[in-house]
Formats: sequence, C-alpha cells, structure tokens
Amino acid sequence: TGVQTCALPISPEANSLYAQKATLFRFNEELTYMLSRYYSITESINPRCHSIIAPVINELNIYINPGLLQLTWKSLNIQLYINSVSDALDNVEVIVRRINGIFRHRIDSAIKTVENTSFICLSEEGFGEGPNSVNGSSHSVEELVATQQQFSQSVGHRMNVLNCEVVSAIREVVSIVTSGYSDADLQSIAPAIADLYAHHEHSLFQALLQAMQNSVVYLKRRITADILLHPSPVVFNVELIIKMRVVDFSPSLEDLQKCLNRMARSILESARLIYRWKQDGRAPQHYEVVEYQSAVLRTEAAIRAAEADAQILEKVLSRDSSDEGEGDFHPKSRLKSLFLRIGKNRRMTKVFLQLTGSVSGLQTQLYTFLQQFRQFDTLLIDSRADVIDSFTTSQQQQNITSFDAYEDNIISYHNLEKAAAMLPNTHIIGCIRIEMSKLKAHLIQEASAWKAAYGTALNNRVKSNMDSLIHNMEDVQAKLRRTVHDLSDVNSIMRVISKLRIDESEIDMKLLPIVNAYDVLYRHNINVTKEEQDQVDRIGLQWNDLVAQSRYILDHLQENCPKFRSVLLNDVSQFHIQIKLFKSDYDKNGPMVDHIEPRLAVERLKVFKKQFIECKRKLCEFQMGEDLFGFPITKYPEVDQIAKELSLLEKLYNLYTEVLSSKAMLEEKPWIEFNLEKVKQMVQTYHQRVKKMPSAMREWLGYKELRGIVDELLDTLPILEQLMAPCIAPRHWDQLGKLTNHTLDPKLQEFRLKHILEAKLINNKTDVEEIITAAQKEFELEGKLVKIKEEWMEKDFQLAPFKTRGNVILKPDSTSELLARVEEGQATLTSLLCSRFNGPFKKDIMLWISKLTATQECISEWLNVQHLWIYLEAVFSGSDICKEMPSEVKRFNNID
Repeated sequence: TGVQTCALPISPEANSLYAQKATLFRFNEELTYMLSRYYSITESINPRCHSIIAPVINELNIYINPGLLQLTWKSLNIQLYINSVSDALDNVEVIVRRINGIFRHRIDSAIKTVENTSFICLSEEGFGEGPNSVNGSSHSVEELVATQQQFSQSVGHRMNVLNCEVVSAIREVVSIVTSGYSDADLQSIAPAIADLYAHHEHSLFQALLQAMQNSVVYLKRRITADILLHPSPVVFNVELIIKMRVVDFSPSLEDLQKCLNRMARSILESARLIYRWKQDGRAPQHYEVVEYQSAVLRTEAAIRAAEADAQILEKVLSRDSSDEGEGDFHPKSRLKSLFLRIGKNRRMTKVFLQLTGSVSGLQTQLYTFLQQFRQFDTLLIDSRADVIDSFTTSQQQQNITSFDAYEDNIISYHNLEKAAAMLPNTHIIGCIRIEMSKLKAHLIQEASAWKAAYGTALNNRVKSNMDSLIHNMEDVQAKLRRTVHDLSDVNSIMRVISKLRIDESEIDMKLLPIVNAYDVLYRHNINVTKEEQDQVDRIGLQWNDLVAQSRYILDHLQENCPKFRSVLLNDVSQFHIQIKLFKSDYDKNGPMVDHIEPRLAVERLKVFKKQFIECKRKLCEFQMGEDLFGFPITKYPEVDQIAKELSLLEKLYNLYTEVLSSKAMLEEKPWIEFNLEKVKQMVQTYHQRVKKMPSAMREWLGYKELRGIVDELLDTLPILEQLMAPCIAPRHWDQLGKLTNHTLDPKLQEFRLKHILEAKLINNKTDVEEIITAAQKEFELEGKLVKIKEEWMEKDFQLAPFKTRGNVILKPDSTSELLARVEEGQATLTSLLCSRFNGPFKKDIMLWISKLTATQECISEWLNVQHLWIYLEAVFSGSDICKEMPSEVKRFNNID
C-alpha cells in the first residue's frame, strides 16, 4: 500500500504475493500454533518415558522437517504440510496424554498408596478397638497375634494387587508407546524399557520398606508412649493372677515381648505374598496366571476384579511360612517373593531390632507395682485350717489367757479387706492396662474368710472359757445349797466360800476378756448365736447372785457355830489317839521294817498308803475346823514324817516295779527278735533314774536290790552284744553251756533271753570273754581259708604257640604268676596251721597244704618235661639227624 501511494513500480510477483496476504498470515498463525503444540507436547512427556518415546518424537520430527528445509512461502503444499503435521501432533498428543494419565493415576498413585499403608492392626484405642480391629473387646495374646497375622496377610494381598497394578500399568505404557514401532525401534529401546521396569520396581520396593518401617516405628512409639503425652497408649491388656501363692501377671512380661516379636514377624511375613518382577528372566508379566487388560484396569470395577484375581492367585500359590531355606520362593510355582530381600535389608533389620526389649523397659515399674501386693501374702496361704489350728494350739500350750492375739489378727485381716476393697479395677503402666477386678474380689473374699476363721477360733476359745466359768458357778451354787449336818459339811461349805472369796478378787480378770472378746466379734460381724449373746449378758448378774448366796450361808453358819464347836473338840481328841495307833502300827508292820523283802514292802506300802490318805483327809478337815472356830492349829509331826517316807518309798518301789516288769517282758523275748539298741536305751534310762534317787534311801534294802538288778543288766549288755556277732557258732554256744551248766541252743524256737540271763554269764566273765575272743579269731581264720578255697577251686592254664605246632607249651608269664600264687597260698596255710585257734579247721588246712604242694610239684615237672621237649625238638628237626636217625625222629614225632 505504501508503494502504491508513492507511485512506485511493483513487480508482478510482488503483486501476486500481496494478493495472498490473508493466506500467508493464516499460514503463519497455524505454523506458530503448530510449533507451540509441538513444544507443549514434548515438554509434557514424563521424563521416565523420554527414552522409550524417542522413536515417536523422531517420527514427528520427520513430519516437521520439510517445513524447515524444503517449503517456502511460495510453496503450494503448505496447507497439506500443516494438515499432516497437525495429524501427527494429534497422534503424539493422544499417546502422551494416555501415558501421563497412567503414570499419574495408576503408577504413582499405587506407589503412594503402598508407602502410606499401615501393616499394624492398631488404632488409637489399642488392639481390639478401632476401625481395623475384629471387634471391640479385649483380646488374649494369641488372639492379638492371630488378628495381627490375619491383618498383615490381608495387607500383603493388597500390596501384591497394587504391585500387579503397577506392572500392568507399565506394560500398558510400553504397549501404547511401542504399538507402531518396527523391530529395529523395539531393539533400540529395549534397554530403556528394562530401565523403566527396574526404576519402578525399585520405587515400589522402597515404598514398601518405608511402609513397613513406619508401621514398626508407630508400634514402637505406642509401646513406649507416656500416658501424659499420649492420651491412649494402651496396647496390651494383662490380668493379675495368683501363681504359686504369688501375685503375678498373665500373660507375663516375657509373653508380651514374644507377642510383640511375633507381631513384628507377621509384618515381615506379609512380604511372602508380594512377588518380584521379571520371574525367570522373562519380560515382565503378571506371572502368566492373571492377564490384566489395560483398557479394563482404567475403571474401579476392573481394579476390584484385579484384587479378586490376586486373591485367587494367592490361594493357588499358598505359602509355607516355616520354609526358611527357600522363603523367597513359593514351593509350587517357584515364584520369588520380596521376603528375603526385605529381611536382608539393613534398614529394616535396624528398625525391627528396636522392638527387642521394648516391653522389658517397663519391668522396673511393673515390679514396683507388684510390691504393693506383698501386704496380701498372708491371704495366699493354702492351709488356712492348719494355720488356725497351730495358732490355737500355741496359745493353749503357752497358757495365754488373754485374747489380744486373736483380736490383733482379726483387725489385721479386717484392714487387709479394706485395703483390697480400695484397689482400683484397672491400672495403666505405659502400654499395659492391668485388670485387677478378679484379683480384688478374690483378695476381699480371702481376707473375709481369714477374718471369719480367726473369729470362729476366738469364739470357740472364749465360749469354752465362758462355759467353764458358768459351769464352775453352777457347781458352787450346788455345793452351797447342800444341807449342813455335821462338821464335815461345814468344812466343805467353808472351803467353797474360801475359794469363792479368792475368785472374787480375780473375777474381773476373767469376765472382762470374755466381754471384750465378744465385743470384737460384734464389731467385725462375726456370727455369734443368740444363746451365747444371752449368756454374755447374764454372766455378770449370775456372779453377783452367787456372791450374795455365799454371804447368806456364811451368816447362817455363824448362828449354828456353838453346836459344831463341841463336836470338833471331841473329834480332835479321838484323832490324836488314831494317829498314835497308826504310827505304832507303821513302825512295826510298815514298809520301813528292817530286812523286809522288797516285794513284801511293795504290798505293805499299798496298804499303809491307803490308810495314810484317810488320816490326811481327817487332819485337813480338823485343821480347817480349828481355823474356822479360831482354835490353835494342832501340829502332827509324826504325820509329816510318815508322809515324807511314804513319798520316797512310793518313788523307789514304783521304779522297782517298773524295772521288774520290763525285765520279765525282756526275758520272754525270743533271741532272734532281740533288739540290742532298744534294750541299751532302756537300761541306760533306768540306770540314770536310779542314780538320781535321793541319798536318804540309798541304804534301804529295796534301793540296793534295785541297783543290783540294773547294774547286772548293764554289765550283761556287752556280753549279749558280742554273742550276737556272726562269729559265734553253735560250738561256741556249746562251750558256754558246759561252762555254766545250762543248755544254750539259739537254733531252738523256744530259746529266750531268759535262758542266757539264767546262765549268769557275768559270773564267769573271764571265761566267757576267752570263748568270744577265740570265736573271733576262728572266724578270721575261717575267712582266710574260705578265700583260698574259692581262689583255687578253678584255675586255667594258658598255652602259647610254638613254631607251627600251635598252642602246645605253657605260657611263661602266666605260669610264673601261677607258681607265685601257689607259694603265697602255701605260706598263708602254713601261718594258719601255726595258729592256736585252728582246731575246727586243722584237717582242711592240712588237706589244702597237700593239694597246693601237689599242684606245685605237677607244674614243676611239667615245665621240666617242656624244657626237655623244646631242646629235643630243635635236635630232631635238623635234616642231618632225620637222615641219620629216622626211627628216633619218627618216635619223637609220634610223642608230639
């Protein structure tokens, strides 16, 4: 336009070009848009696909190159060029969008899902709670492990589904990109395809490692969480139980640590369900079992179908978790899993080792927590009845009248019952919730049972005392109601009243413990019968009535005193005469008469003891009457002397009778049943009792006879002990019989110990000891002779080989040893022959001396012949002698 305005000349070409102005501007805009599309498409390609999509870009560049090298603005096929390039860009853009969508929505999303997956079935509320738990209740250790294993297995299945999804997606990417490639193009990008698979396999493996690491770290954090920092750190529920009479945890701390280790193991075991890519070096496929079509996998329905197919695959390829040697393979399909690869990873090993001992870190706190239950140890004793019986017996043996010990025990167990009731039902230490409700109920029950047991024991004891006191009061009341006829009745009632006065000063000490004991039973709700309650309420009133009754009777007796005073004086004068007559008769005919036989003295002692008891009763009655009426107390020294003598005599003759009875029983014992140790102990006891008798009676005839019997038994015991030795033979018993003129044969069935005691062996002690000594020496001599007989009963000659003739000569060393043993036996027999105790065995000794002498001579002659034969064998075996003396050689060989 400017040229035309200036009226300048314009060439036809310029006019033609000017006429195409609008077309050229349109071409410029289309080319610019085409280039912008080119750069936009190439820049949007995922970097991971640059290598494998290079042939597509190269083909696109081929479409673009004519515009760079051949076409000009005058070219007529510009529009055709633009159309062809636009079509090529459309194709490439479709490919890029598809593969980018696959990378974004399938591959990267699957890897991110793997990385964010938790392998722990643990919500913020702990095991057994939360959305991933089986139900809302608490589980045992085995249930926790089973739940975690089931959860880990399901997670492993899902991870393998995502693993298969990533493989299928990459295969689809490769399929989309390489659908139009030539063989040369496929061969050129084969390394890039392999790198693409390797990169995503590594990315998926790292995501899986990160997921497992995050799960273990989260579990570790929950185990070691502080309740102040974490609102709900509980992972395990344990219960307090009584084990071996000690409060302990169930499950134990060791079981919890094992449970934690098994849970961590289940996380690692889930990797057995996730398989490696490129099995057996082939191109990546979905293990040639399940084919996933890329078009179908784009939808959610296809993903659910893929997950179902993966579960079917895992049922076909069921693993054996105990296969450690080939844990990376499935035993049937031989497909490798990621189990060993993850197990050998150092990062995972370090993470898993963090769980070791994590629960044990709470051991100190748990031990400190258990210490509070040591106060309940007394409740955990099995034998409650034995403890109560032992306590009651101890109180009775120590004669403890106070009931304070019972009350202390009841209060102690009452306090334990209150302490148990104050225990909480649950307690949390770290990650452990401790359930105590059952133990709490058991401790309360046991404390109540112990309290009731001691209460029952106290009730029995105090009821026995109360019954005894009531019985005594009723007995006193019965005695006070008796009618008074004579002085004896007066004395009887006065004794009762006197004792009642003494008891009156001590009644408070008897009644107060009973009342206090029942008060303890009431306060601690120990069951007491209504009858006992009424008795406790009435016992004080009953005692007051008894005292009032005694005072009334005492006043009544004082009114009748003159009548009984004259009777007392008359009875005392007559009693003086009786005492003198009794003393005279005792001196003449009593057990203390000189030279009286002990057996007669025993009979007289019984008679005079009975008479003395009656005299003593009257004496006490009269003295009490004198005291009642204010008379001087009459003394009877002869009665005191007789009482002292009778006491000594009774002690002496009781032992005398006991010794005679034991001796008689001992004499009737069969000799074969004689127990020496028991008899020794009995005689020693009697000897000690005799020695401890008072010195005043040692001149009495009964004491001397008793001492003689015991000493005789004591001296006879050593002889009896020697006679029981195995060396005593029948011939020795015959010698003892001839010595004592008694028949002594222990083989007889009726042979008793009395036959030995009647023989009075102690009177011939020296001769008896000589016989026993000879028996011991003869026994030793007989043992040596028997030993020689046993040794020479059978002896073997050992032969040795001589040249090629076999075993024909005596073995030198054994034969020499045999001759030495012969000489040793001869020496022993010679010494036995010289002994003066060889009488019973002299014939046997002489016989064996001759046998050994003959044996020695025989062996010596044998050796001489053997030496001569060996010498002649060397002579007659020479060739020259055989030629010169053939007949002698033949004879020698025949002898051999």
